Parts: sequence; structure tokens; C-alpha cells
Amino acid sequence: MFHFDYKDYSFWCDIGMMTPLQYIRMINLLEEYKPKRICELGSGQSTDIFNVYAKKEDASVYSIEHDIYWNTHKSIMMPLIENTQLVINGRTYESCTRYEGLELWLENEDKFDFVFIDAPNDGIPFNPYNLKYARVQTLDFVLMNKLPNESIVMYHDSERESAKNTLNEFEILLDEYGYSYEKEIIIEKDKEIVEYNKKVLGVCPELTIYKIKKS
Repeated sequence: MFHFDYKDYSFWCDIGMMTPLQYIRMINLLEEYKPKRICELGSGQSTDIFNVYAKKEDASVYSIEHDIYWNTHKSIMMPLIENTQLVINGRTYESCTRYEGLELWLENEDKFDFVFIDAPNDGIPFNPYNLKYARVQTLDFVLMNKLPNESIVMYHDSERESAKNTLNEFEILLDEYGYSYEKEIIIEKDKEIVEYNKKVLGVCPELTIYKIKKS
């Protein structure tokens, strides 16, 4: 694990985590779009970055976490349920993971103009349950009308097959619910070995970014 500083932010990087380039992109988007309500699924280094930003810009941050032993950020605790099945707009989503109680919580919340998805997904790293959809709770922000006219949605580890399936459905829902979007994928050196501070990262996870507007 090694340490980076960028502007007013400080963060750590290691194998499987976001890379410095990805964290820097996150920070630049925060400072460009100036979101006032941030929601993340899965706490960690991102929570520290969001908290620094929130203090600077008087924003609100909501972090959802399922693991009380991992949580050090006073996150909202929700159990993680595996191998569930959903039917959305006539389509069946079999074998997925989601937070129990997220929908009920979202019902009582205003819209979020910045969403970061980095929750546990499909039995990292080998998907032992053969789940077809990872982090299907991503869809709730569209289904429950929790994205304003302009928003940013970021999704980490988007290179995995189960993640691709979820994001494909996410894009379908954006179209169905009248949103347009620009998509950006940040992955360094196309998964080749990347070296930072003499520390080698074997695989660099993708970060997919959606810039979303209401059509």
C-alpha cells in the first residue's frame, strides 16, 4: 500500500483498489460539478475523499456499508443479500447481490447528484456463486427517481462480466426513463502491469463514469 496527495486530498492505493489516476478523476469531477448530495455503496478511501470535499463545499455524504468490521466511517449499515431475484419492467434479474433495505431508505431520501458504486459484488475475486448481476442496487437510483436533471454515477470494477451485465441494464433503464448520458472508462495501460512508487499492481480495475442528464 502506498500514499498519494492531490490538491487538498490524501489517499492510499493498493492491489484491487482504485488507482491514483482514478482517484484524481473522481476529485476533479467533484470540484467541477460541485455536488451537494453524495451517496456511495461501499465505504473506504472514497469516503475519506468525500468527507474532505463535503467539509469544503458544505455537501452531504451518505455511505452504505454491510461489514461492521470494515466500517470505520460511521456508515449506514445494511445487510448484503446474495442470490436474490428481481423482476423490473418485465425483465427478470436472476442471481444477484443487493443491500437489504436500500429501497426503503431511498424512499425517504432526496435525489443524489453524485453516486459512487463500490460495494461488494460477486464474491470477489472469483464469483463462487456464479452470480449473473453484480451490485444490482445500481438500478434503484434510476427506478426510484433518485437522480436529478444532472448527475454523476461512478462504478468501480466494471470490467467483470457480472458488472457488465448490470451496467447494460443500467443503460437500458436510463434510456427508458428519459436520461441521456456520456460514458467514460478509466483503466491504465489497458490492464498491463502498472508501477507506482516501485509497487507493482498486477491488474488495474476499471472505473466507469456516467455523466447523466435528463432528456
